[in-house]
Formats: sequence, C-alpha cells, structure tokens
Amino acid sequence: METKYSRGRHPNSISVLEMGRIKSLETRRRNREIKKMIKEKEKAEKDRKILDLEFEIFKIRKRKEEEEYYRKLMEDEYKPLSGININLIIRNVFNK
Repeated sequence: METKYSRGRHPNSISVLEMGRIKSLETRRRNREIKKMIKEKEKAEKDRKILDLEFEIFKIRKRKEEEEYYRKLMEDEYKPLSGININLIIRNVFNK
C-alpha cells in the first residue's frame, strides 16, 4: 500500500524542513544564551575570588606594617643601657 500525501504534508517537504530549521535555530540561540550566562557567572565568581585575595593581601600588609610600627616603638622605648647606667642601677638595687 502506498500512502498518498497532499502537497506540503510529506515528511520531506520543504515546509517541514523549514520548520525543523527554525526550531534548530531557536535551540541554538537558547543554548548560546545559556552558555553566555554560565560564562558570565564564572567570570563574576573569579572576580570575586580575586577581590577576596586582594583583600587578604591588604590585611596581611597592614598587619605587617602595624607589627613593624610597634617593634620600632619598643626599640625606641627600651634602648640598651650604657655602662654607667648599669652601674648606677646595680648600686641602687643591691646597696639598699
């Protein structure tokens, strides 16, 4: 038995092929948009990680600067004693 198709209803007809092409283009466009959104999200996450890393580096530098500042203050406050000062301290402490 041979099936008769009316004009434009055959599976290989131009109108069916055209509909398939349109659906294919829509699917490609949709997939392209999804990939673009995924890439934008990954880029945003990468930028956030870079900013977090820069902030950590900034905190480490500030901490080192503070430690250096306090170390200099301690050095300025506690200078080594001269021989004369050591003798005066020993006499004052042990001769009482």
